[in-house]
Amino acid sequence: MRKPTEVRKREIIDVAINIIAFEGARAFTAKNIATAVGMTSGGIFRHFESMEAIVEDAIERIEEILSSDFPSGVEDPIKRLRDFFLQRTRTILAHPGISRLLLSDHLEQAAGIEAAKRLSKIKIRSRKFIHECIREAEQRGSLDSVVDVEAATSIVIGAILSLSHTRTQVACTSNSHKPSEDVWALIERMLENVRSS
Repeated sequence: MRKPTEVRKREIIDVAINIIAFEGARAFTAKNIATAVGMTSGGIFRHFESMEAIVEDAIERIEEILSSDFPSGVEDPIKRLRDFFLQRTRTILAHPGISRLLLSDHLEQAAGIEAAKRLSKIKIRSRKFIHECIREAEQRGSLDSVVDVEAATSIVIGAILSLSHTRTQVACTSNSHKPSEDVWALIERMLENVRSS
């Protein structure tokens, strides 16, 4: 049974992201995409007019996925940062190709410098969001006085990157949580001025 066009396009885009991320720009071919999704090479071009169009939609998909991580309406900056941290690690674990692209130049090789700039803007926005949450916590007096905002920003980003490469999840039991929740609990203890609570 033939899949609906939008479903097939999403499959092609997701496969393209993973091929570029894990195999590099040279492997980004219609033949490799077609093999992965169970189509012919010609079938790919019934959905996309060119390889460039696939890359363009792949970048839009990455932007869409990562833009959904930014919580709004959460008053407390540390709770807002917690929501972002947990959602971003879940997102990246669900889409490992995106994590890989954020840390490599594979997208630039496949699509050029403008595509890489778009990805870079997402990274900058994420860093800015983390920094602003921590700075706001400092201004409210809920950040521990020994915590440096820049250093804490780097620690949060580093933790997200580290967790994004975790392949196995610790099973949830009454005594354990997912690794991202355990890591966040440590970060939160580091950040918070317990005396202000």
